[in-house]
Order: sequence, then C-alpha cells, then structure tokens
Amino acid sequence: MASENIVQKKKQNQKKKQLLIITTIISVLLLLIIIFTSLCHIKIRLNGDSDETVEYGNEYTEEGATAAYTVLFSRKKPLAVTIDGIVDSSKVGKYHIKYKAISSEKTRTVSVVDTECPVIELNHTDGYYPKKGEAYIEEGYTAHDNYDGDITNKVTRKETKRSITYTVSDSSGNIAVATREIEYN
Repeated sequence: MASENIVQKKKQNQKKKQLLIITTIISVLLLLIIIFTSLCHIKIRLNGDSDETVEYGNEYTEEGATAAYTVLFSRKKPLAVTIDGIVDSSKVGKYHIKYKAISSEKTRTVSVVDTECPVIELNHTDGYYPKKGEAYIEEGYTAHDNYDGDITNKVTRKETKRSITYTVSDSSGNIAVATREIEYN
C-alpha cells in the first residue's frame, strides 16, 4: 500500500512538472511573440496624398503605396501591398481606397467633384428691338451643365428696365450668370 502511494505521488509530481514545463514554454513563446511584434513595425507609405481630388469626368490614376517592416534595428524589408477599392470618376462622390500589408492598413480618400460652372446661352432674334414703352418679349435661353445636363428649367430671371439677369445653379452648387441688355428702338 505504501509503495503504491509513493508511486502515485511520483506520477502526480511528474505530471505537475510536465504541466509546469508546458506552461513555462507557452509563457516564454507568448512573451517572445509580444516582444517580436512590438519591435517589428510595419509601415505603409502612400504614393501621393491621403486625400485626393479628381474633377468629374477626368481619369483617376492610382499612385499605389509601398510597405516595409523593421525588426529590431535591421534594415527595412519591403512587403507586398494589396489595394482594394475603385474610383468612378463618372459619379460625383467620395471613394475610399484601402491598402494592406500583412496586418497594417491605410486608406486614401478620393473625392470626385464637379467644379465646372453651367453655361447659359441667350437666344437672339435678328431684327427684334422692343419699342420704348413696350414690354420685352423673351427671346429664349438654354442652360446646360457638364454633370446635370439640361438645366434650363432651373434658370431664374430678374428683369429691370434695361436688362435681364439669368442665373442658374447646378447640383454641385456651381453658379452661372448671364445678362441680356435690352436695346429699345
């Protein structure tokens, strides 16, 4: 009986030692991983600015990014960078391009904008000159925008005795103004 207890205690002590060794190994590995990741630095550098602006209709050119990691004080080692996202320059808005190298990420914001003013064209009827005291009869006008298309129905008119001012704004807030001088006979 006593010898069985001794054998059993030896087995328990052996299991405790094995558990202690395994726990120590796991702790050391975790510590090494923590030290390595804190000393290993991944840096993504965008080619170009992190915020880009593209005029509506112009082509967006992706400039890409580079990435490298440094371990302790060794030289920087280049890494492959994956790029995710597209820019549709035929639609005004904000687009996000994501760059990833291992676990590090960086984002570029590309704004597609419309800064071009609409155009107001004034029609003219040859030989038409209102007589003094008569009301002016509108000769017509059109308004066109590079993004919104025909916006003639958005034109506002402000008439004075000698002129008419036509104003229109596109969906991006760009404003066009045209003035017609009224020549009386």
